[in-house]
Amino acid sequence: MTKPVAPAMLADTDLLFTLAREGCEQYQQAEPFAHHLLPHLIKPVCGSALFEGFVEAATNTQEPDTLFTQLELPAVVRMLVWELASSTLIRHFASLSGTPPLLPDPFFVNSGINLWCEAEMQFNASEALLERHPKTDLLNVLRVELFVSADPEATFELAYLNDAGEAVSVEQVKSSMALLSDSQRYHLRYTTDTPQNWASFVAYYYINDRARQLTGELPEDSTGGGY
Repeated sequence: MTKPVAPAMLADTDLLFTLAREGCEQYQQAEPFAHHLLPHLIKPVCGSALFEGFVEAATNTQEPDTLFTQLELPAVVRMLVWELASSTLIRHFASLSGTPPLLPDPFFVNSGINLWCEAEMQFNASEALLERHPKTDLLNVLRVELFVSADPEATFELAYLNDAGEAVSVEQVKSSMALLSDSQRYHLRYTTDTPQNWASFVAYYYINDRARQLTGELPEDSTGGGY
């Protein structure tokens, strides 16, 4: 079977530009934590190619920490990694979340590919990552997760949970959609009848809060909550 061919750029920058013009109000006012589900981050035609690339990368990589230093990554996954660290996407993410200037993580700490093997999974900030980057000491403020499926018509249920683990709201997710959320507060539950059809890619973004404190842009006791 011939694999789908990805276009010159995976990300749908036209859509991101339109959403960014609407401002960050939806992200900042969302409950129970700041978040925004994008109609799609990448062009839908790329979903199947990325899914196959994620499966190949996860299968061939023995040590997750070395995933993003390997030149053997499938070309479509390398392209996604590059685009997620590009100034174009970072500017859009900053506008959508209201957290400029954002900085990417060249080490991709706690980032990577999730291949789903269960019908229901939960993710939350308390079990996920450090508040500050272990190498750069930057403050972690934004989590971006891209969802792709082997079946372009597949959907799953995304629930936003409060501190008690109760669903405050629920949305249906399709392939190529992406979730932006506060990396220090998120609590999510994914439910699907076909876990083997889904994969996702997570990336985190940071701010240099210490430099911003020196310039007066942030209070000295700021922890990044609410960004």
